[in-house]
Amino acid sequence: MKSTSSVKTSTVFAVLSATLFSFCSPLFAATINTSQVDKDLRFLASDEMQGRAIGSAQINDVENYIVDQFKDAGLKPLAQLKGYKQAINLYVYTPQQVELSINGHAIDATDIAFSAGHNFSLNKENSQVVHVAAADDLRAAMASVNQQGGNTLVVIDEAHRTQFVQYQQYLTRGSKSLTEKAEQALVMVIANVDSLENYAAKGSVEKSQVALANVVGVLEANNDSDEYVIYSAHHDHVGTTQALDEAQDVIYNGANDDASGVSAVLNLARYYAAQQKSGQLELKRNIMFVSFTAEESGLLGSKAFVNDVNTDQIVAMINIEMIGKASEFGSGKVWMTGFDRSDLGELLNKANGEQTIYADPYPAYQLFYRSDNASLAKAGVPAHSFSSTQINKDLDYHKVTDEVDTLDIEQMTLIINTLANASMPLLTGEVTPKRINKESAGAAGAFF
Repeated sequence: MKSTSSVKTSTVFAVLSATLFSFCSPLFAATINTSQVDKDLRFLASDEMQGRAIGSAQINDVENYIVDQFKDAGLKPLAQLKGYKQAINLYVYTPQQVELSINGHAIDATDIAFSAGHNFSLNKENSQVVHVAAADDLRAAMASVNQQGGNTLVVIDEAHRTQFVQYQQYLTRGSKSLTEKAEQALVMVIANVDSLENYAAKGSVEKSQVALANVVGVLEANNDSDEYVIYSAHHDHVGTTQALDEAQDVIYNGANDDASGVSAVLNLARYYAAQQKSGQLELKRNIMFVSFTAEESGLLGSKAFVNDVNTDQIVAMINIEMIGKASEFGSGKVWMTGFDRSDLGELLNKANGEQTIYADPYPAYQLFYRSDNASLAKAGVPAHSFSSTQINKDLDYHKVTDEVDTLDIEQMTLIINTLANASMPLLTGEVTPKRINKESAGAAGAFF
């Protein structure tokens, strides 16, 4: 693959800081080192992994790699699972063709969008009609339709075309669900009609099932604790795109998003296991290391994970996302989503003896709800995502240029060491963060 990216020179600060950590802190051993972090990262984000798309042979290779690393580190499977993988069955619904006529006149396909869980045929007798006038709020109308469900034709005024196209592009990609969808259909159309006398719509949907897996390993406490601290990341990414010419890079390697996080989880697993084995660490809480699938598909892996664990036993979750680039606060420092929702950030900074963890500086992006921590936070777990990337100006996010050679691996290793040190009191039982207020789960949308 051709890459326009060049290797970034690691900052002197990062190298010196990492060196100081290794000499000044008895907690840091050679088990967290730049060489191993780099090795994991280059495997996970290699061209051979083809962007780690869900359902691909390559993501299975990634999962097997993670399992092998967990085994080698001495982790055990979670008791309620059969092995290190949590099997997930995903339903995928891909729109194929649609036809619509109103008052006997055929509507051009460019003015139609649809979502369904089956092949369908709609008319005035078996479906409802929702009109969205020029002065109406299209998003509010669609949110209501999505919650209500049922066979529905939404007739939209031309004034909303820009927003309609956004819905059209989104629905064309299809939908994914952990449960089988009901037999109902949504058809959206741009049409200015004075009187809707009759209509007929029919469409086809390709339905398939995809086998997915989260990977989970447990380092058991030295006592009989039933409490857990989770370190997590997601190993899926968005796969490949079609090439317009032979020279085009088509692989979304996802080095920063989120091979960097998975590499962190693997190295934390090795580190803590080695510390416990050597007698330098007495765990008062179990540690669960989790690599989630299908984060890019709507946090589906973590949503399935919550169904198989007792969230009341989870003391905290440190979810690691995109730590390959230095933050605006300096090399080796991270920001945490939802900083004010629990006191976890304060406890971690106190353990470090200085501020190394900052509040999310990008609140407009609503990142607290956009990563796997959200699935557990809604259940009351002090679950947060930790990142260093300056998301407001990162040029590689969800681009084919998100490759290993765009990352600063020295500062990434420093971040992993920082998180290891900061979270140690969680593992030894010295601190317990406050719970997040539970949020009642909203009903899943019928169509999107």
